[in-house]
Amino acid sequence: MFALHDLMTFLHDLMGDVGDKDPCMPNGLQGRGREEIKLLATGVSASQRLFEEAVARNSDAVLVHHGMNLPPGQLPWTVLQSPSGPAGSVHHPPG
Repeated sequence: MFALHDLMTFLHDLMGDVGDKDPCMPNGLQGRGREEIKLLATGVSASQRLFEEAVARNSDAVLVHHGMNLPPGQLPWTVLQSPSGPAGSVHHPPG
């Protein structure tokens, strides 16, 4: 088990500060999972199918190479939904 913060620190140390090079494809954390990660799902591209599979397998977080392609200013957690309704079990970052 490891903390989300530790994963973020590891990835930052590994890849450096990638910043936002394209306003439609933000880099970095796009949505929050659990603070403690036991099972990490991985995929090449973010997609509804990938997220559904991750939930079905009880994953605590999802790590992808290609994040969500969103219009400038669109917040990732505003497009994440579950069958139970808007935002479902998605954790909204403060602010």
